[in-house]
Amino acid sequence: MDIDLGFYRDVYGGHHGSEILPFLKAAADTVEAAVSGGTERNMGYAACIEADYRYDRQYKSAKLGDFSYTSGESISMGIISPGARMYLEGRGMLCRCVEDVRNR
Repeated sequence: MDIDLGFYRDVYGGHHGSEILPFLKAAADTVEAAVSGGTERNMGYAACIEADYRYDRQYKSAKLGDFSYTSGESISMGIISPGARMYLEGRGMLCRCVEDVRNR
């Protein structure tokens, strides 16, 4: 499944720019592995939810002189976010074998 920036922005209503594209690819792979049935559109929505989750929690850093700061959390591939999990579960699309970040 390929999710492009047009689907993310125009259909899903996402607010990030092209910087979200690598997250969409990874999220689409995770969602494809997590579903059993469902429509491409619903899978696309779940992938966008997952991509936003990963993007918003990525490591971010700043440096000023000798001072540096890093924030964020590590997101393991293959684990689906709570929002994407709820979206897929609500549509009966989630495979029972999927683990989410609440169980980590």
